[in-house]
Amino acid sequence: MIPGLGRVKVREATERLLIFEVAGAVYAFPIQDILEVSEVESIVGVPMLSKTIGGVMHHHGDALPVLCRSALFDLTGAEERIAQHVLVLLGHSEDAAGVLGVPVDRVLGIIDSPMPIRRQGEFIAERFTLD
Repeated sequence: MIPGLGRVKVREATERLLIFEVAGAVYAFPIQDILEVSEVESIVGVPMLSKTIGGVMHHHGDALPVLCRSALFDLTGAEERIAQHVLVLLGHSEDAAGVLGVPVDRVLGIIDSPMPIRRQGEFIAERFTLD
């Protein structure tokens, strides 16, 4: 029982997360932010794009911008390898139109987070250890 709230089911206080692996480290995104898990097709570099965008790939007839793994995750050159999947994320801020791809090595599954995620308008909302 939580003071002031009465009985609260644990399910109501959790958030579902898709967990995935990049270079041996485990990360998670809230499942409601993920539109699709896609297999990696050819990612093509585009001149003059920001260095945080690794390129674009064909996705259901459109060009999907794909983030550069080393810009998002702390990778050394030895850990930089070809991703097996791309997480297609929904854009939420007013200046982000459409979707964005995040290349990952392996999708591990879906879990319930032990606590709700606190969003602060940044791509990585919060870091915590998963047991």
